[in-house]
Amino acid sequence: MIFPEGTRSTTGKLSRFRHGVAILALEKRVPVVPLYMDGLREIRPKGSQQIVPGPVKVRVGEPIVFEPGTPVPEATSRMYHAMEALRLGLKAERVQRDVGDLAAAGG
Repeated sequence: MIFPEGTRSTTGKLSRFRHGVAILALEKRVPVVPLYMDGLREIRPKGSQQIVPGPVKVRVGEPIVFEPGTPVPEATSRMYHAMEALRLGLKAERVQRDVGDLAAAGG
């Protein structure tokens, strides 16, 4: 598993992706499977050496296959957008669940 941002987010939003994953995938001609993990920031905040137990939700996207000759920036962009779609999908699920919980509580 490789984290294309090179660091952990402090906001929960994706940071700019570095090109290393795209370079590896293109050179080795292997697909990239986008994987978004939500909750890692809470179990090990940036700058902390301690890990505390907690829930983590994982979303796995469809493999991305790059055609030979795909430019590195294009491959990086495709990976970023795939990850962002997974992140936004998880966020939408959370909002929908919270609205349902609020409605069930009579609020």
